[in-house]
Amino acid sequence: MIPETLGQLRNLYMLILGMNKFVGTIPISIFNISTMAIFNVADNQLEGGFPSDLGLPLPNLKGIGLSNNHFTGPIPESISNASNLREIEILSNNFSGSVPSFSKMRGLYWFNIGNNSLGSGQSSDLDFLCSLTNSTNLDSLVIDRNIFRGLIPDCIGNLSITLSFFAIKWLTMWGNNISGNIPSQIGNLKKLKMLDISENDFSGQIPESIGNLRMLTKLFLYSNNLRGSIPSSLGNCQNLLLLDLSSNNLSGYIHPKIVSLSSLPIYLDLSQNSLTGPLPGEVGNLKNLGELSLDWNKLSQQIPSSISSCITLESLYLEDNFFEGPLPSTMSSMRGLQLLNVSNNRLSGQIPEFLGSLNLTNLSLTYNDFEGPLPTGGVFRSAISTSVVGNKKLCGGLPDFQLPTCDYKESKQTGISGTAKILISTVSALVGAACILSLLYFFCNLLGVGSFGSVYKGLLDQTQSIMAIKILDLTHHGASKSFIAECEALRTRRELSLLERVNIAIDVACALDYLHHHCETPIVHCDIKPSNVLLDDEMIGHLSDFGLARFLPEATHKLLVNQSSSVGVKGSFGYIAPEYGSGSAVSTEGDVYSFGVLILEMFICKRPTDDMFQNGLNLYRFAKATLIDQVEKVIDPVLLQENQDLEKRQTIAKKGENKSWCSTLECLVSIIEIGVACSSESPGERMDINDALTKLQGIKKKLLDFIVIA
Repeated sequence: MIPETLGQLRNLYMLILGMNKFVGTIPISIFNISTMAIFNVADNQLEGGFPSDLGLPLPNLKGIGLSNNHFTGPIPESISNASNLREIEILSNNFSGSVPSFSKMRGLYWFNIGNNSLGSGQSSDLDFLCSLTNSTNLDSLVIDRNIFRGLIPDCIGNLSITLSFFAIKWLTMWGNNISGNIPSQIGNLKKLKMLDISENDFSGQIPESIGNLRMLTKLFLYSNNLRGSIPSSLGNCQNLLLLDLSSNNLSGYIHPKIVSLSSLPIYLDLSQNSLTGPLPGEVGNLKNLGELSLDWNKLSQQIPSSISSCITLESLYLEDNFFEGPLPSTMSSMRGLQLLNVSNNRLSGQIPEFLGSLNLTNLSLTYNDFEGPLPTGGVFRSAISTSVVGNKKLCGGLPDFQLPTCDYKESKQTGISGTAKILISTVSALVGAACILSLLYFFCNLLGVGSFGSVYKGLLDQTQSIMAIKILDLTHHGASKSFIAECEALRTRRELSLLERVNIAIDVACALDYLHHHCETPIVHCDIKPSNVLLDDEMIGHLSDFGLARFLPEATHKLLVNQSSSVGVKGSFGYIAPEYGSGSAVSTEGDVYSFGVLILEMFICKRPTDDMFQNGLNLYRFAKATLIDQVEKVIDPVLLQENQDLEKRQTIAKKGENKSWCSTLECLVSIIEIGVACSSESPGERMDINDALTKLQGIKKKLLDFIVIA
C-alpha cells in the first residue's frame, strides 16, 4: 500500500510511484500536497475512487497519470479546477459515468481517457469535447474503448477555427457506440495525423472533407455502418501510411486515386464491403505497400497485370469476389509475396508454374475454375500450405492433393503426308496390339501403375495370403529415393490412439498456457495448426514455427502501424480467428480459437477446409450441432473402434456392463465441448487456455483409470 506518511511531505514537487505493486486505495492526505506538480501512480493495482474535491488543493498540478490500475467511480468534476494541468492519462481503469468539463485547462496538451467504462448512454455523452476548445495546445485526444453513445458534436470542427494555436495530431474514438454521420467539420482538423473512429456505429457516407486532412498518416474507419462510395478526395491524403475502411457497407467503384497512394507502405484494407467494378490498373502505383486486402467484395473482371508493380507486397487477399480470367503472368516478378488468397472467384486457365518459384508460404486457390496439371514445386509441395479444393478440372500434383491423374492428349498435327499417316497408323496399331497383349497377360494380377513402377496382386506360398507387390523401375530418375521414402512412411504411419491425442492436446495447451500467462511479456503465437505441432519419438507434442508470434503489448492495432506489414497477422486459412479478418488486434483469444479448431480436427478427423464446409457451415458449427445427442456419429471411427475393443477387454462389473464404453464416450463429448468452447466465433465467449488445460488433464485421468481397469 502507498504509505500514509507521504502526505506529510509538504514541499514535494513530483510523486512518481508507477510500475510497482501497490494495492489498495490512495491516501487522501496526498491530495493536500499543494506543491505537487506531477502525480503518477500508473501500472499498479490500486483501486477505489477519487475525492470529489480533487483539484481544489492542487493549483500547481500539471500532470496526472493513473493508467493501468483498477480505479472506479466518476472522474470528479472538481478536476477542472486544476487549471494548470497539461497531461491527463487515466486509460485502462474502471472509471464510469459522465466526463466533466475541462474548459479551465487552457494548457492541456495530452488527454487520454481510453479503455474505461465512461459514458452514460445519453446523446450528450460527448458534449465534454466542446470544453476542450479552450485547450490551445492540445496534441492528442484519446477516448477509445469506452461506452460513449450519441453523436459527435459539431464543435469538433470548431477546434481548428476558434483556436489559433490548435495543433491536435491524434484523435482516437474507436471501440465505443458513437452513432450518426461523421461530421463534415472533421475536415477542419488540418493538422491531424491519426484518426481512428473504428468499431462504432457511424452511418452515412464518408465526408468528402476528409480529403482536407493532408497531413493524415493513419486512418481507421473499419467496423462501422458507413455507406456510399469511397470519396475520391482521399487521394489528396498523400502522407497516408495505412488506410483501413474494412467491414462497412461501402459500395460503388474503387476510384483510381485511392489505389494511387504511393505513400502507403503498410497496408490498404477495403475488405468486407460491397465494392463493385474492376480493380483499377493504378493499383500498380502502390509500389511500397506491404499488404492489400480487397476480399469479400463484388469486384469483377481480370486482375490487372499492373499489380506486379507492387514489388514489396507480402500479403494479397482477393478472395470472395468475382474476378475472372487467368492469373496475370506478370505476377512472376512478385518475389516478396508470401501469402496469396484468390479463393471463391471465377478465375480460370491453368495454375501458372511461376507460383512455385515465388516465396509463398500460404496459397489459397479454392473454388475457382482452374484446370490442367497442378504444379509440384515450391509451395505446391505442401497440401497444408496450399489449398486447391473446388477446382474440378485440376489434375496431377503431389499425392496429398488427391487429384485425378492427368490424361495428356497428343496435340493435333497439321500438314502430315499420306505416307506418314499410314506409317503412324501402322505403328499405332502395333503398339496398340502390344498393349492389349500386355493387358491380357497381366489382367489377372496387375493392380495399377505408378510413377516409379507397377503394383501386382500376389499370393504367399505357405499361407496363400493376398499381398500387394510393387516392382520398381530403377531406371526412372528418383525411383530409389521414392522407395526409401515409402518404406520410411510405412514404418512410421499409424493412427494415434485416444490417449495419445489427448496427450498431444495437453502438450499444446501447456505451451499456450506458458506463452499467454507465464512469460514476463505474454506472447501470442498467431499460427496454431497441425503442421506446427511436432511429435518426438515419445509422441510428445512440441509447438513450433514462431514466425508470426508477437509480444502482446506490441500486438494492439495501434502499434501494428509502426511495424512491418507482415505483423498484420492473418494466420493460416481455416485456423485464423474470424475477428482478425475485420482488422482486430491479435490476442490470446485468437490463439485459443485456433487451438479449438485443432482439437476438433484431431478428434473428428475433418479439416476446417473440408469440401463439406460450405454455405456458412464450418467445423465449429458442425461440431456444436452434434453436442446434443449425435457426437458418436462425428467422432473419428478409429477412436470409436478403439473404445469398442476396450469394452470387450474390460473386466465388466456385475451391474456395469457398458461402464467403460459410456464413460469413454462421455470423455469424447467433453473433448468436443472444449473444442467448441475454444473456437467460438465470439472472442469473449472463448474458454481461457488455462481452463481448457485443466479440463483436458481431468479427461486424461479418467481415461487412464479406464485403461487400468481393462
